[in-house]
Amino acid sequence: MAVENTLLGLLKHQPRHGYDLAREFDDDTALAEVLHLEPSMLYAYLKKLESGGLIVAQIETNDPRPPRKIFTLTAAGEQVLQDWLDEPVTRTRDLRLEFLLKLYVARLLDARIAQRLVVRQRALCEGLVANLQEQVVAETDDFRKLVLEMRLAQNIALLSWLNAAREQVRA
Repeated sequence: MAVENTLLGLLKHQPRHGYDLAREFDDDTALAEVLHLEPSMLYAYLKKLESGGLIVAQIETNDPRPPRKIFTLTAAGEQVLQDWLDEPVTRTRDLRLEFLLKLYVARLLDARIAQRLVVRQRALCEGLVANLQEQVVAETDDFRKLVLEMRLAQNIALLSWLNAAREQVRA
């Protein structure tokens, strides 16, 4: 759902046609650092979003060019997008893709949304760190303890990164 929600965010920022959306994922863009999306997949996602009632397409004619579909968010699409941006990512392994996509969209739409997103993600990560610290202390199996320590180290590093991201989002 992260890719679909990213497309919803791009369309909330500005209604546009598929080719414009595809350019957002070109190799030289910031978004391409997070996600590579082939045009064929993009159009499949747009079709899915349209059939789900989250976006609508209107045909725009530009003589002498062929007609093209301009995609716009529906009220249902706006709600799905808002719900997605309001929730922190719950699994650490999903931060690399989903959180970065959320942050990209949030920064595009409104710095306050981005700030709120980082604060919520940070709070969730702090809870994970506290929980993992307790598990490490209680664990008696050496291998399980190593696994927990690795997860703890990852979440501590993420907290540090989220602190830096929070400062950048404020700027």
